Amino acid sequence: MRLNRFEVTFPVPNACIAVFTSKVCRVEVIRARWSDLPLLLRHPLLKQAATYLLGGIDPLTGEFRLYNGEGGKLPCRLPDHRRNPERAFVETIYILTSDAFDKTDVVYLQERLSTLIRQAGTARLVQGCGPTSQPISAAKAEELDMVLHFGLQLLEHAGCRGLEALPCVLPRLRVA
Repeated sequence: MRLNRFEVTFPVPNACIAVFTSKVCRVEVIRARWSDLPLLLRHPLLKQAATYLLGGIDPLTGEFRLYNGEGGKLPCRLPDHRRNPERAFVETIYILTSDAFDKTDVVYLQERLSTLIRQAGTARLVQGCGPTSQPISAAKAEELDMVLHFGLQLLEHAGCRGLEALPCVLPRLRVA
């Protein structure tokens, strides 16, 4: 199922911050230039748990890189990345969030997204220390795969490179 209709808002005047949403799912994608991070940190959606991608071209190799992370306190975490010289390649940040997400959700989504990016081979995945997996039920995993299916499309509409060849993650729906 494709998201053929989505909405884009620009909540901060004079900044390249865009929020992508769809009425189909309770998930939002925020895209911002890395240089707009100080403005982004004040956005209310950053108070929610999220998984995020930091993307850009490696200045030494010319290859496209993605760093995948997750957190519940992005206004604290993202400035740490900004100060890290290993993140010098970052040009754009993409945040996948929902007011329904909790820590277990974003850890699962980060792991799934990292696995899909590695399998597709369309970007070099740069990973710090991964989160500790939390056990979740099959029903919860199916629900989050559905969220990720639509979230990937919003990320694509937001211009996130490296996701073009990702496989469909839409779970097989059970018919009762």
